[in-house]
Amino acid sequence: MKRTVGKRKLYIKLAAVVAILGLLFHLVYPWPQLWYYQNFKLGPRELPTRLASGAFVLVTGEDLPKKTEGLRVAFSGGRNPSVFVRFRTDSSGIAYIKEQIAPTNAVFEPYSGTPSFHIVSTWEKFFGIRVIDRQTIESGLKLEYVVLSGVSMRIFIDTKHNNVQIRASHN
Repeated sequence: MKRTVGKRKLYIKLAAVVAILGLLFHLVYPWPQLWYYQNFKLGPRELPTRLASGAFVLVTGEDLPKKTEGLRVAFSGGRNPSVFVRFRTDSSGIAYIKEQIAPTNAVFEPYSGTPSFHIVSTWEKFFGIRVIDRQTIESGLKLEYVVLSGVSMRIFIDTKHNNVQIRASHN
């Protein structure tokens, strides 16, 4: 009798562990969370739009503007995470980027031509990510802010059409 009760308790514990692992797998597999991309995926990946804000906050410490149409995001996790976002916003979103996201001592410069993101272009070439739209920015503003320890940014804003491309990396 004691042997049967002990086996029954063991089977119940094993069934509970299997149920918990199955539930975790069911939650993570179809809808992976940001920590999954940060810790378990080697190399950059294009993220679902639901994770874009979290990835941007993780790297920069700031949130994206409220209006982000056509949002595309590529993220590379690890010790030095990096994120690239592309979206269209309104004039209040542009003001938010200039005031909140850009570092306080950074200066936007006039820009015309095709924006270049060398790292993201490499991601596209080797990992099959397609997030850069080289035609979205004709002329506007550019900010290149590079620091040795902290958050480095490269921001391109098309002031005519309110298209924005930002690459931020945490060094």
